[in-house]
Amino acid sequence: MRRPGESSDIAGVSLDFFGTLVVVDDDRPSMARLLTSLGYTCTDVTEALWNTHGYDGQETPTHSSDPSYFAWRRANLVRLASSAGVPASRIDSIVETLERNDQSWTVKGRQGASDLLEFLLRHDVPAVICSNWDYDLAPYLRQAGLPEDFPCVLSSYIGVRKPATRIFLEAARRLGLPPRAVLHVGDSVTADVVGALRAGMHAGFIGPAQEVLGLPDDLVRVFSSLTSVQHFLRGRSGD
Repeated sequence: MRRPGESSDIAGVSLDFFGTLVVVDDDRPSMARLLTSLGYTCTDVTEALWNTHGYDGQETPTHSSDPSYFAWRRANLVRLASSAGVPASRIDSIVETLERNDQSWTVKGRQGASDLLEFLLRHDVPAVICSNWDYDLAPYLRQAGLPEDFPCVLSSYIGVRKPATRIFLEAARRLGLPPRAVLHVGDSVTADVVGALRAGMHAGFIGPAQEVLGLPDDLVRVFSSLTSVQHFLRGRSGD
């Protein structure tokens, strides 16, 4: 595995959001656990069938499409509630409960996240957050103490979820760079590392090196933390 700091043609950075820049601060039960606590029958597998994370790598509606992303998502939550045994008379109420629960958990910045984004902005490094995300990202950036106007490419606005190639290509387009000049950093082997490589990007993985063994050494870097990502980029900027 190639170590951070070696030379390459990287000129811009794409960053995953959840799990990479932020982690859960105040958690809420999963939809499966919430439905179960309300007396219905729902497993994690059943939730994955209808919740948005089960659509990773696929196209979806967008917030501006017809039907809209939220209308599509609500229709899927209706199917989830129905499959859990919620009677028709209670579907709307239970779906509203699921939606409120899903929007009530909060996030906090990972160690080094604020310093990394500040470094990118201060040195005019082309950078963008590229994330599978259902909502406007600004409130969550604010919760985490991160710049809420940081450029973002979000799946629910683009209409496709990582690891699909199109969302990574859109991130490169926003950066004004060819994919081969972009380093995408994330904590998921499938959504971030594999997705970035398929799109022709470099991939930075925050996690155990053994999880990415066998992937191209000249395109994949393993970082121990966001601070190590910043050190790598600082070495390239000459700061």
